[in-house]
Order: sequence, then C-alpha cells, then structure tokens
Amino acid sequence: MGGHDAHWGFIQHLAVAVSHRNMGIGSKLVTLCLDALKNEGIQKSHNAVDRQRSR
Repeated sequence: MGGHDAHWGFIQHLAVAVSHRNMGIGSKLVTLCLDALKNEGIQKSHNAVDRQRSR
C-alpha cells in the first residue's frame, strides 16, 4: 500500500509471502509503486525497511 501527501510519496506496507521470495516480486512491486507515484507528479519518496519483520 502506498500513497502521497501531494509532496512526498511513501510505501506504507509491502510484503511477499515466504514461498514467493527471491523471485523479484518485491522489487517489481516497489517499482510499480514508485512509477505510480511519478505518474501522480510525486518526485520524492521516503521508504523504510523493517528488517526485523522481513524474515
């Protein structure tokens, strides 16, 4: 899930099932989200990764 506040974009939640990791799915989802933000005129985004929850 992503969105913006008219100035900054963000990706709030993104997850890939363990059984589907290492297939490029997460990277593709991030790219699609950032492209959608760019299409909305958003040029900046701030995204954080919670490595504790990524296992």
